[in-house]
This record gives sequence, structure tokens and C-alpha cells, in this order.
Amino acid sequence: MNRHGACSHKKASQRGQSFLIVVIFVALILMAMLGIAADYTQVWAHRQMAQGAADAACQAAAADLYIKAIDSNALPSLNWIGTGFNCAGNTTPPCSYAAINGYSGSGISISFPSSLPGVPALTGAFTSIKNPYVLVTISDPVAMSFTKLAGAPSTVTITAKAGCGLAPVNLPAPLVVLNQTGAGALSLRNRSITVTGGPQRSIEVNSNNTGAVDVGGSTIDLSHAGPSGTGGDFGVVGSETMPGGVTLGSTGSWLSPNMPYGDPFGGYIEPARPAALGAAFPVAFGVNGCPDTTGCTEFTAGDYSACSRGSVTGGGNACQFKPTFIAPYGSPWSAATGYANGAIIVPPLANNPSNFMFQATQAATATSGSLEPVWSTSTLNNSSGPRILTDGGVTWTNMGPINTSSATAIFDPGVYFLGDNGLPFNQNTARMSTATGDGSGGATFFFSSSGTSTFLGSSGNETVCGAVSAGSASWIPSCVVQYDINGGPTTGAAGWSVSNPPLSCPGGTNPASVPSTLRGNILLGPCTGAYGDSAGKTRGFLFWQGRATSANAQLGRFSSNITLSGFIYVHNNVSYGDTLRLQSGSTAPTFIIGGIVADQLSLGGRQPLNMILNPNFMTQQLRPSLLE
Repeated sequence: MNRHGACSHKKASQRGQSFLIVVIFVALILMAMLGIAADYTQVWAHRQMAQGAADAACQAAAADLYIKAIDSNALPSLNWIGTGFNCAGNTTPPCSYAAINGYSGSGISISFPSSLPGVPALTGAFTSIKNPYVLVTISDPVAMSFTKLAGAPSTVTITAKAGCGLAPVNLPAPLVVLNQTGAGALSLRNRSITVTGGPQRSIEVNSNNTGAVDVGGSTIDLSHAGPSGTGGDFGVVGSETMPGGVTLGSTGSWLSPNMPYGDPFGGYIEPARPAALGAAFPVAFGVNGCPDTTGCTEFTAGDYSACSRGSVTGGGNACQFKPTFIAPYGSPWSAATGYANGAIIVPPLANNPSNFMFQATQAATATSGSLEPVWSTSTLNNSSGPRILTDGGVTWTNMGPINTSSATAIFDPGVYFLGDNGLPFNQNTARMSTATGDGSGGATFFFSSSGTSTFLGSSGNETVCGAVSAGSASWIPSCVVQYDINGGPTTGAAGWSVSNPPLSCPGGTNPASVPSTLRGNILLGPCTGAYGDSAGKTRGFLFWQGRATSANAQLGRFSSNITLSGFIYVHNNVSYGDTLRLQSGSTAPTFIIGGIVADQLSLGGRQPLNMILNPNFMTQQLRPSLLE
């Protein structure tokens, strides 16, 4: 018998069985590993899908947060914003977008936190927004087919979160009309608009009405708008065909329908009521920039909310016109006093029955006698030139009577807090004074009350002076000197300078499209301070209608000549129904260097409106954003 061969065969069989066991064991391990890999690959895939769905739902919700924030009454269907919910049977935009991406039901929750981790809080007027943020959370239980065999849970719940909200970004502001439903929200009558420079979006009309833009046979020219000066965009929220008369330029586009534009000035806090009342004083030609040969009324900044229409009269309040000069404006006559060239006096009525103003045009010391000169009517200015009076060594030139009803108004820098009737300066020419005021370099006129406020009215059409010089024999009564936009000597006013600041701020440049000299009303917004430009290049808020009041504002009438450098802001944050009516003059175009934001804008008149927008002045604009 071959016992050795039998034994060898048995050992080989045992080795083959052992190898098979090892192979089976390794195969089981590999299958388990592949199963675990398959399970967790599925978990990873679900995690990615859930995150994509959360992001989509979150951004859809943020878009509605934005619309709700810029107009709380625009869409009643947005009332779902504010109270948390899940998507079981829910068809709101976030739930709909989650469903498009494969997720629905109670596993999707929507909440509205007051803040998000790592996201800076909103500041300024933006703090009034009730629901600035939304958080979308998706919970997805994923079945585990293999790992449960090893004792692991049969499901793994993955969670995806996305936080969205309204984030402020710095953008240049176009001309913006905020009303979201009105027909003719932007309307023109016999008035053309030309926009120069500014951002690519030149005009934005938020109304979804198919007749939101009513050109009315006029023209809107954007061919020189935009950063390149070759064309600007015109955005309209509603579906509206571009009206005839609109010119966009080679790089401009008509954007309709288009996303609404938020309030560019929503982040600015309104001026508070000044503690001090404003006041008005008479000043003579050439004093503090007075351009009127018959004298000016100089206004100081302050509270004018109690004033009524008519002449600046009354007692004990901001509407009272001060009938006599006070330092540094002037004083009564005093014997043996040294008077500098240009000094102003208003002698008492006992010796000055016609209430004339006198300016020293030859510096010296007044007579030392005890008797005051008789300031008689024989010194009145007339067509042959001013009459003069010698007083010791002083030569006094009669500057005419104190003008309390028809004088040009000049305004010191600062905030003018106005009531229903605006500021009662009798529709006369309005200019800036050269006084320091609050140091901001310009004025902000804030309308605090409801009603219709008219400012400038039928003014700014007075006779333009030829060659005039304060106190000279060539003095011509009843005219207003033109304004030099660079602040230097005014053309046609030899030997005399307006000395007003230029249309731009010290760090900026005057626009080339504005003539070097201007007539009529010229008003300038502040360069610095809370309502100016932090960069000191562009003038800030000039006219501001309070957001909490339902009101209309009218600037100018058909005979007005107007140049405004600064922003005009007329917006009610509840009704979005305030209207700005801007009327042009009959003899000169209207220039606005800055911008307009209004609920509704109506333009009329005989001369064109020229808007020069600045692409470098940034305002904070809210944008719906994915934040985490």
C-alpha cells in the first residue's frame, strides 16, 4: 500500500479548504467594506443634495425678504414672512424651491432669526427692518442597508442649513422712482430729461404697471449717461414697451421687466429737530455773498416748523424777521467810532424814517459830535446811482431800505427743519450765503409735516446785473448778480466777487456740462457732516421729505430758474405715495447735480432738466444674499 501518497493527498485537500475559507472571509470583509462605502456614499450624496436644496430655498426666501423690506405693502402674499413653519403641505417660495430640488414635507423648516452667526448686524435706518434674515434647515433620514448588519442604526439623519438675508452693499444711485404700482409713476409734460454720467443704471422705476413711464411727447436722453458717457440703462419692474422719445445710447439698455431697486437712502437717519429756532436778518449787497443790489434776507439754520406762508414777520418765533442788524451784521450808528470798509449800520428810525441801510465805502472814524447825522430820504439810491453821506472821515453809501418782503434769500449752512408751508421767503431768488454756519458747507431743507410743500415757487427770474460794484457810481438798482460755479469773480460784476462755494465740494470738480455762470436759484447741499459725502467730493442731502409723513413737494414753478447741487429725497415708507413735482424755468435749463429718489416724479415746464449723476458717490443698498 502507498500510505505516503494518501497522506500527501489529504494534506493538499486541507490546505485547499483553508484557502477557500480565507477567500470567503476576505470576500465577506470586502463586501462589508463595500456596503459601508455604498451606505456612506449615499449619505454624502444626500448631504450634497440637501445642501443644494437648502441653498435654493434660502435664496428664494431672501428674494422675498428683499421685496418685503423695500415695500411692506407691495405684496400681501408675502405675509408668510415672520413666523417659522415647516413645508408640510406648504407652497411658499422656499418650500417650492426645496421641492424642485427633491425635498418636501415636515423635514424642511423655515425660521426668521434676528441675527446669523458671524454676520454683522444691520445699522442705521436698516435696523427698523423686521425680518432681515431667514434660516432654512433640511433634515433627511437616509436608510443604511449594510452598516445596520453590524449593529449600527438603520438610518442616519443628515442636516443641511442655509442662512440668507439682506446685506448692505455700496452702490452708486440712479434716479429712482419707488412707487410699485402706479401708472405714470414717472411722468413728463413738455419737459425733456438729459442724464449725464453716473452708474450704468441711470433710471429705475419700481412700478409694475404697464404704463409706469409716461413720456407724454417729451424726451429722455441717456446717450451720455453711464460710466463711459456713451449710454445708460433704464430699468422698469413692469412689462412695458420702451416709449418713443427714449434714447439709450450705444451702451444703454431698456430693462423690462426688471428687479425692483431698493431705497438708496434707506440707511440714512433723518435729521432731528434742531434745538434752536432759525432767524432772519437783513444784509446789504455784497455782505455774506448777498447778490441782490436791493439787499438780502439772510437765514440761519434751525427750527422753522411753526412758520406760515407770507412775509417773514411775527414775534417770538423762528418766523420773526429781525428789523435791525445785530453783530456781525450791523448795528446803529455810534459817534467817534472807527468803521472798517464794508461796515453796515441801520440808524434808529428817529433819524432814519425810511429805515435805510448804510455801508461804509471809505473806512475812517465817524464824527465826534454828539448829534447823529440826519439819514434823510435825499440819500436814497436812484437811477443816477447811489447817494452818499460824509460822516467825519467815513463815506456812507445808502444801500436802500431794509427789504422784508421781496429780498433775495441767502441761507447759512446747516439743517432747516420745516413745517407744512416750507420756508416763507416770498418766492424770491434763493442762494447760499458765505457764512460758516454749522461748517458743513451747505444746507439741508427737511420737511417734517404732511401736506404740499412748495419751495422756490415762481422765483429766480429777476433781472441779471450787468457790471456792478458795491458802493461805486456804476451801481445799478434792482438786479441779482449771476453765480460763478467756481466761486471766483462773477462775469459782469467788475470789482466784486460772489465768493460763494462752487457747485462741487472742495475735493471734487464742477461738471463740464454746466455753464460757468448761472442765474436764478442756486442751492447747495452739505459737503461734510451726517448729510454730506464722507469723501468730501459730492454734495449730500439738499431737500428731504420726512419718511413718516404723507406729503407732496413742489420745487419751482414755470418761471423758476433752478440749479441744485445735492440729493432730493421725497419718500413715504408706508404708502409709497409721495409725489415730487419739479417745474422748470422759462428762460434757462434746470440743473441737478446729484440725484433724485421719490415715490412718484412729475416733471413739467418749458426748459429741459439736466441731471448730472456721480458714479463715485456710494450709498448702501440692501441686496438679498446667501450669508452662511
